[in-house]
Amino acid sequence: MRFGFGAEARLAPRRSGGGGRRGMIAAAIVATLLGASGAWWIGRERSAAPPAMRDYATPKGRRAVFRLLDGTEIMLNADTRLRAPVPFAARQRDVYLDGEGFFSVVHDVARPFVVHTSGGAVRAIGTKFGIRAYGDAARERVAVIEGAVAVSETAVRAGQVATRSRAGAVGLLARAKVQNELAWTRGRLVFESVPLVEVAERLGRWYDLDVRVGDRALAGRPVTGSYGDEPVSQVLTLITAAVGARYQWHGRSVTIATAAAAR
Repeated sequence: MRFGFGAEARLAPRRSGGGGRRGMIAAAIVATLLGASGAWWIGRERSAAPPAMRDYATPKGRRAVFRLLDGTEIMLNADTRLRAPVPFAARQRDVYLDGEGFFSVVHDVARPFVVHTSGGAVRAIGTKFGIRAYGDAARERVAVIEGAVAVSETAVRAGQVATRSRAGAVGLLARAKVQNELAWTRGRLVFESVPLVEVAERLGRWYDLDVRVGDRALAGRPVTGSYGDEPVSQVLTLITAAVGARYQWHGRSVTIATAAAAR
């Protein structure tokens, strides 16, 4: 399908020696991002009328890829909404995200690319990174695979994963793997010691279901696994077996509970 206003989109169904140079470039990008962040807002154009906004959305169970007029390509994960002005402003490229997206940003040092979420801003010049920022989540996550970004005022470089709390606190995750964070862009779900309650939320979006954990004792149990095109029933069977639970269907809703509670 094609979206208007010059942005192309295509929906993807979800079946139920240069290292030193790269480091110098990343450091330069970070310095530019952090040093200029305050000036961007002071110097933004004052227009008589707000710009027109284009809304993009993906339902549960679907992903979408689209290209903006500046050449930036964005993939949206399931149950995600993104807004962008048409056209971008002269000094800054702003987009507004509620959900999860992967951004391949076209380099333009004169017009930084800024992703606004409920937790704050993520600023880039030209880089590739992912953001998970669903409005109901306690923390946002940012994973960078190329270049560098500024999460609030914290630099996040290629190979790093950062989190940001609702209060705005940013931290780098030493053990997180970028490839796991962005596995969804390759059609996979990868969990590494992820609490069951979060796994349930992600499964619900991925398979277009309502998945709930019906027992508080199970909510925090860690789940580790990698899943691709397996049917949701197979994934649920593997996950519940690993955490000592069972699941029950109620139409398009699934409840995960202890074996005793599920009887």
